[in-house]
Amino acid sequence: MIVIISIVSVSILGVIIFQLSTLSDENPSNITIAIYNGPGVIEGADIILTHFAEWAGIEYRVMDDDDIRNDALNGVEVVIMPGGDGIPYEEGLGGLGRAKIISFVKSGGGYIGICQGAYIACEYNVWMDQVGSPENNLGIFPAAAWGPILEIAERPEPGWGMAVINIVNTTHSITDSAPENMTMYYQGGCFLELTDPNLVTILGIYNATGNISMATCDYGQGRVFITGTHPEIEEDNDRDGVDYPDPENGPYDPESDWPLLRDAVIWVSRNDYNQKN
Repeated sequence: MIVIISIVSVSILGVIIFQLSTLSDENPSNITIAIYNGPGVIEGADIILTHFAEWAGIEYRVMDDDDIRNDALNGVEVVIMPGGDGIPYEEGLGGLGRAKIISFVKSGGGYIGICQGAYIACEYNVWMDQVGSPENNLGIFPAAAWGPILEIAERPEPGWGMAVINIVNTTHSITDSAPENMTMYYQGGCFLELTDPNLVTILGIYNATGNISMATCDYGQGRVFITGTHPEIEEDNDRDGVDYPDPENGPYDPESDWPLLRDAVIWVSRNDYNQKN
């Protein structure tokens, strides 16, 4: 079942509109995002992303795999695919679910892939040197997704760490207001090996390895933003609604990543159509 919530706080929207004025003439409340919450999605992702949407003044709908297969994406501008466990994630969507997402983006929809959402967007995955089946991926981003990055987080324990991301593109509207370096939560996310660099705009790289962590591309009439890290998680702030991953033992994050994620939503939604990147 789809959960639909409209954000109507005038005072909050007034602040958000002012903050976005340099990126877009459009009101972010005109954007509706789909937050995927199907099998395999990391616990609490829907809570975190709904809190993010409320902060940004964006309408949202929480969707599962059945909603995706039943064309619920027809009523939104952007789909956010969170992190999660690869096999149940892929099996939950199935071939029909993947086809619906591909068609949505190709026809002009926006796609944001976080961690597993980034893996599945690529042409194929390489996990622990094992090459995955391309038919399980969306193939909307011209890259292979490699993981995990052991220089950031050993596996199986602790499995997560804080990754410093170096912003390498300061002119793109997603990153033009970002600090030079950002610290983001990492848990088994990918780095990107591009198959067609001419189609991709690189936004950020892992400080630990120099590999690509965040990038964008066009797919058909749509836009894609993917990241191997988790900009949705507010490690030092409870406004995301989740104590994650361990409130007593860290981690420490010197800045909020929500402004970058908000600007990514706006960019993939094409609400910044007057901006040239």
